Amino acid sequence: MKSLVEFFAAMEPFLLGERSAEDVLAQLGPSPSGSRRFALYAELVARQRRSVIDHFYRSVAAAAASPALFARLRDDYLRAHPPSHWSPSEAARAFPQFLSSRDDATGPLRALADFAWVRFAAMHAPHEDGSIGLDAALFVRHYDHDVRSFSDEVERLGKTPAQLSATPRTLLVTRHRREGTLVVVTPSLASLVALAAAGGSLSSLPPGLTWSLVIDGAVELEGLGIVPDGTAELVRSRESR
Repeated sequence: MKSLVEFFAAMEPFLLGERSAEDVLAQLGPSPSGSRRFALYAELVARQRRSVIDHFYRSVAAAAASPALFARLRDDYLRAHPPSHWSPSEAARAFPQFLSSRDDATGPLRALADFAWVRFAAMHAPHEDGSIGLDAALFVRHYDHDVRSFSDEVERLGKTPAQLSATPRTLLVTRHRREGTLVVVTPSLASLVALAAAGGSLSSLPPGLTWSLVIDGAVELEGLGIVPDGTAELVRSRESR
């Protein structure tokens, strides 16, 4: 009887599609089910891995030039980043970064993938007391295409739009601090400056803005559940510095 260490050492590459059933059984011993049925385990695991990416990034698949292109990107990604986390969704984490290194992944595909991931990250990141959580629980993104409308049609309505609109969009993505729901809004300039002021990274106001407008932007963000209570007061305190 083989040790558990040897068993798992043989099964891991098998379930990742790197070893054949015959090769593994030659090492571990015969399976009562036979090599053909034993081989199904690897295929079932492969289907599950593909289904995670297919579901998570279905807007990317809808925007791809062909189903074959998305399948190639997905399969190459899974070979380069085999899942290792207990949560299936974590298998999708590195896909946007992976697409950024691929010449066959267009800018729109990369933007859609990024938008899919930041929504998930925002919904699962903890809200620390008094912290805005920029780039952890709150993301500000500028996209050259209207990824929000396209993703909504694909994911919520089950439609495939004729094309992804080349309309630039700045989006703020986070989880509502009181209701726990996803928040995706187009922030005003005053709101963006309020975020910078609250984080202590604002050196001066952009032309045309006043501290009164920036504080109003912070109040608006509080009302939308985007930032913690007290942010407007924090921004107001920056004015006097």
